[in-house]
Amino acid sequence: MPTTMEHPSRVDHPDTPTISKHALRTHASDATIEGIPAGGLNLWVRLPDGTDLARLTQDAELRGLAVVAGNEWFPAEPTAPYVRLSFAGPNPDAFDQAAIILGEVLAEQR
Repeated sequence: MPTTMEHPSRVDHPDTPTISKHALRTHASDATIEGIPAGGLNLWVRLPDGTDLARLTQDAELRGLAVVAGNEWFPAEPTAPYVRLSFAGPNPDAFDQAAIILGEVLAEQR
């Protein structure tokens, strides 16, 4: 099963998005979270301009990380290089590993 940025016991914990943001900052510094949501189960992550989202999602999935390309979520606006990451699920240790994989697939596109 693909790894996602998930942590079941922390879904309602206020630090969950902050923990995800720290993992991204540490392992995927090209990815940025522009805002921490007040609620919800997902984070929107901005990727560098020119990121090939189709390639990124495929490369990440081949390494065991499932991410959702954000371009499908911009029906009226111009698309932008975003991915949607979930932090709700069964694997409390997945934050760092997911961020490492995301950092690797981003680095391959530089």
